[in-house]
Amino acid sequence: MNTEHPWKLKLRTPSSWWGARWREALPTGSGTVGAAVYGAVHRETVMLTHGELWWQSATPDLPDVSGRLPEMRRLMLEGREAEAEPILVEELRRQGYEPAMAVPLPLGDLTIVSAVNEGFKHYSRELDMQTGEVTVRWKDRGAAFERALFASRPEDMIVMALRGEERGMLQARLSLGLHDPADVKRPPGRPEAPLPAEAESGSDGAYLWYAARSDDGSDFGAVARVIPSEGRLTAEGKETVISGADEVLVLLRMFVHGSREKEWQRLTAELAAEERS
Repeated sequence: MNTEHPWKLKLRTPSSWWGARWREALPTGSGTVGAAVYGAVHRETVMLTHGELWWQSATPDLPDVSGRLPEMRRLMLEGREAEAEPILVEELRRQGYEPAMAVPLPLGDLTIVSAVNEGFKHYSRELDMQTGEVTVRWKDRGAAFERALFASRPEDMIVMALRGEERGMLQARLSLGLHDPADVKRPPGRPEAPLPAEAESGSDGAYLWYAARSDDGSDFGAVARVIPSEGRLTAEGKETVISGADEVLVLLRMFVHGSREKEWQRLTAELAAEERS
C-alpha cells in the first residue's frame, strides 16, 4: 500500500514475475465491463470481462415431485425434520434433474507487445482505488514510458493511453483475441465442457475486432479504435502495429449475445464518432 496515498496500491514487480499470471493482475471495472491488467513490459495482457457473459448453464424442466410431500409432512409432524429435509432433493435427482450453475467467462484479451531495447528499469504498476485507473510505468533507453487504463461507467468503455517521454519513441503491437483456453474455469464436475468456438480476429490498423461463439449460439466480442498522436499505424495480419508515435489512445467497447457482423459495424460507428481525449 502507498503510505503517502493510502488509496493507491503500488507494486514494484510485473504480475508475471512469479508465474502467477492473472492472479496478480490489477483490476478495474464499471460494474458492467471490466479489465484485469497483468504481464510485464514487453508483453502485457488486459483480460476483458462483461457482467452478462456466463458459460455452460443448464436449467432443465422441473419434474413433478409433489407425490413425496405427504411423506415429508408426516416426518416433520413426528419431529424428524432432518429425515424430511433431503426428500425432495433426492427425488429430483432420482428423476434426472441435474441443473448446472453458469460460471463467468472472460470475454477476451487485449494484448500489448511493446519494444524493449534495453533491460527496463524503475518499473511500477499502480491501482488508484479512487479513480479505478491502472497505470504501469518503466524506463527504457533512458526515457520514461507508461500505460494507463480505466473503465468508463457512463460509456461502458475501456480506455487506455500509451505514452512516451520523448517524441516518436512509442512502438507497440496490439491484438484482440480469445482468452487463453487453459485459463478458463470450467463448470464443476464437467471438465469436458466445450469452450467458445469460431473465434475470429482482425485489424485494419485503425481498428481491431474480435468475436467468438457462446454456448447459447450467439456471439460475443469487442472492437477497439487505435488513435495515435503522430507516428504511423499499419495492419499486419490480426495485429495493429504502432511506430514512431508520441502517444496512443485506445478506446474499446464489448458486446454479448449478438451477431458479430452487426455488432462490429455498430461499435465501429460508435467509436468513430468519439472525439474526446
